[in-house]
Amino acid sequence: MKKHGLAGTYYVSLGMLNRKSDPGEIADIEMLGKVLSDGHELGCHTYSHPNPWKTTPGLFESSIVENRRALSDLFPGSAFQTFAYPYGVATPRTKQIAGKYFVCCRGGRQSINSGRIDLNFLNACFIDARQKEPLSSVKRMISANRKAKGWLIFVTHHVAEDPSPYGCTPDFFEEIVRWSMDSGAVILPVIRTFEALQKGANHE
Repeated sequence: MKKHGLAGTYYVSLGMLNRKSDPGEIADIEMLGKVLSDGHELGCHTYSHPNPWKTTPGLFESSIVENRRALSDLFPGSAFQTFAYPYGVATPRTKQIAGKYFVCCRGGRQSINSGRIDLNFLNACFIDARQKEPLSSVKRMISANRKAKGWLIFVTHHVAEDPSPYGCTPDFFEEIVRWSMDSGAVILPVIRTFEALQKGANHE
């Protein structure tokens, strides 16, 4: 993305820094600092990555609050504005809780956002081996998003030559970036897309 002058959103669970997980090794503080200095957005992914379907509302909210506090301690003056549900799922109650703290929240569903959208559960398309989405299918989604004048959010846990089931290869990722650019799409971090949409709505 840097090669093309683009920025994205990195969702982080700060309680998992420096740990190894199924997708691989989690980022460290130095890496997060570079993400911010390069102009990317850091979004909230809760502190401990609890499953919204299996966690009590109180513990789920506590994990959000703790992650917000941890970011402020690590990078004074920084604050999360957008959120991603762990595992890409949410209950009505966890949506209500997340909506108190963030301007928009990302889920899953392998779909684009168009027409009336739910800002507390934005659709997203996971580009990893678990979904088994061929490049041709992703390209069709990009074309459909262009026709719908929609908002398409791509998600992956990491990009590596030998990725886990939760990631994709650099060639696969770069082809998606290139195809998105060729489609005429405006490629922005989630918060900047939200702000652009809000600005457009206020001028109607």
